[in-house]
Amino acid sequence: MSIRKANTFYQELTPQQKHFVDNKTINTTLSVRHWISFLSKTSAFDEYGDKARTILSARIAVIVAVIIGFVIAAFSSGIYYLFLVPAVLGIFLFQAIQSRKNFTNRDINNYLRLFFMPFLETIRQKAGDEAKLSASLDFRDPFKVITPQPEKITVAGRKRDVNLYEHKIVIAGVTLTEDSYLETVLLDEIRKISYRNANGKSKSKTKTLHRLFIRLTVSKNVYTRTGASLPENIEYSETPDQFVFKLKDREKELTYGILTPGVFFGALSSIYQYIQPLRGTSIEGMAAAVSPPLIPTVTERIAEALIWDDILFNRYDYDGVSRRGSGIGASDGESRNIFDS
Repeated sequence: MSIRKANTFYQELTPQQKHFVDNKTINTTLSVRHWISFLSKTSAFDEYGDKARTILSARIAVIVAVIIGFVIAAFSSGIYYLFLVPAVLGIFLFQAIQSRKNFTNRDINNYLRLFFMPFLETIRQKAGDEAKLSASLDFRDPFKVITPQPEKITVAGRKRDVNLYEHKIVIAGVTLTEDSYLETVLLDEIRKISYRNANGKSKSKTKTLHRLFIRLTVSKNVYTRTGASLPENIEYSETPDQFVFKLKDREKELTYGILTPGVFFGALSSIYQYIQPLRGTSIEGMAAAVSPPLIPTVTERIAEALIWDDILFNRYDYDGVSRRGSGIGASDGESRNIFDS
C-alpha cells in the first residue's frame, strides 16, 4: 500500500514539486502560505517513500532467500525444472530493486519533515500566511554530495581517520508580525570517525554538531530593552530605530541526527528575555496597532540576493558559519570557530 501511495503522490506533484524532489534544493522567496503549500505534499511523498523503501527492502530479502532455496533444492534433488521458479522470481527481484532505487534517488533529507515543516507552521503563527520568507534550502544527503575534509587524529596513542562534512541546510529570513525581522542559518558539522579498538577490530562512529545562527532585528517602536545582562553567546547592537541581537548556539549528538525545532525556537525565545513591549502592552496588541509587517525597503529579488550572498550576515558572522574547524580534540571532537563561546 505504501508503495502505491508513494507512486501516486509523486505522479500528483506539480512539475516544480517534482523538480524539487529530484534535486532537493531550492532558493527563492515565497509567502509562508505558499511555502507550506509547496512543500507539504513533497513532505508527504517523502514519508511514504521511506515506508516504501522499507517494504521493498524486506521484499527483496524474501525473494533472494526463496531463490536461493529453490536453487539448492534443484541441485540436491536433480529436478532441474525447479530452476524455472528462480528465473520467474528474478524478474520480480529486478523490479523491486529498480523500484527501491527510484525511491532512494528521490529520498529527501529528514530535515524537511522533522525540522523545516514544523518551522514553517510556527513561523506562520508569528508572521502570518502572507509574510514573505526568503529561504535557501539543501535537503540532499550530505554523504553523497559533499566532499569531506579528511583529518587524522590520535586518541590514547591510536590513530583515527576522520571525514568532516559541512552541510549548510537552511538559510532563511522573514518579517514577523511585531515588525521584527528574523534571519537564521543552520549548519551541521558531521564527522565520520574510523579507528581500530584495543582488540584490533575496525570500528566507526558518526558525530553531529548542529551550529545555529539567529539574528533578530526588532523595532524600537514596539520593544524596549530590559535591564538583564546578555550571555556570551548573544551579541547586541542598535541603530536609531532598531535593536539587533545575534545568537550563536550549538547542539551535539553522538550520532547522525536532525536538530529538533524545539531547540531552535528555544534559542529564539531566549532572545525575547532581553526585550519587552513598550508601555507593558502585549506583543499581540502592539502588532495590531502598528501597520502591516514591513518588508525590507529593497525589492524582494535584491533582498534575496543580499541573504544568499552573505551581505546581510557580515564577514565575521560568515566565517563562523562556513569556516572549517581546526581539528578534533581527543575528548569531544569540537572544532574551534566563532560558535565556540
